Amino acid sequence: MALSNLTLLSQIAGYVIALILSVCMTVPLSMHQDEFRGHCLLFSTGIWQEDDGQFSVDWASQAYCNYGIFVGVTLFVTSAIQIYRLSMFMYKGIDRCEVAAGKAIDKKDHIDTTGFHIEMGTAQFGAWASWACWVGLAVLALLKMCRYHQIENMRVSMFRERQRLVNENAATLDRTDDNGSKPSTLSRA
Repeated sequence: MALSNLTLLSQIAGYVIALILSVCMTVPLSMHQDEFRGHCLLFSTGIWQEDDGQFSVDWASQAYCNYGIFVGVTLFVTSAIQIYRLSMFMYKGIDRCEVAAGKAIDKKDHIDTTGFHIEMGTAQFGAWASWACWVGLAVLALLKMCRYHQIENMRVSMFRERQRLVNENAATLDRTDDNGSKPSTLSRA
């Protein structure tokens, strides 16, 4: 129980931090929209006018700020609910996982929960390891594509250089023909 209390305390602390960070997102963006008369400065562009020194703004969509506010409010609500929920578990001295592990929760269906922690831990490890593997495969595919692109660029460059050299050689041979000397057939090939 002591270890699960430490875990619950850590989770509650994490959700408190998430709650504070959501306030750090929501309040400044809301104040910004209020002070800028509903305009959102995120991704806005503009130019300085030389005649009066003012900045002529081409305002971006208000959706950029609204999205940030929406995410902040959603994170705030989710964090508050999780803080309350986990505090109740801590107050009652129970953990959902602890209740489910090793107990017969449904005797008529013969459900056995003795391996719950190992099974869920292994599944979680498998999911994260699979995600890491797919990220690695995506990076390797990108590197392979870059390598083949580089090789293709080198081939095109070498082909152009060969064509330039052949054209220079042909121009040199044509100049020697103009001077009256007869070029040999071996030099043209």
